[in-house]
Amino acid sequence: MPYTLKLINALSYSGSVQATARNPFIEIDDEAEALEAEATGYFKIINSDLSKDEEDHPPPNGSDEIDLPALYTEKELLKLKQAEQEEIIQSLNGDPGQAKNAQERVALILKLQEIAQEAGLE
Repeated sequence: MPYTLKLINALSYSGSVQATARNPFIEIDDEAEALEAEATGYFKIINSDLSKDEEDHPPPNGSDEIDLPALYTEKELLKLKQAEQEEIIQSLNGDPGQAKNAQERVALILKLQEIAQEAGLE
């Protein structure tokens, strides 16, 4: 039985599986692998027998809960590759072309995160 997992608490994840804010859903056929991915804290199983209890108890008021990504720190951002930084900028509705180097990309991400948090989008 395939397990569908959703990326949570991050804008991207690259490990035994890969997901991004733009493509947060992954499918895994193996239960042990699905549980392992969920145990990282970056994924939530959203449809399978393992998540049946959550399906039986929808969020109050019929609203969908949104799992928000954690805010990146400057130190974390500096460790990311240029493409990953640019992906984060795009996911925060920014323009990667505004930044010419890693320091500018990091500063832009931190600023966009702050704006998103103030606007209640983060």
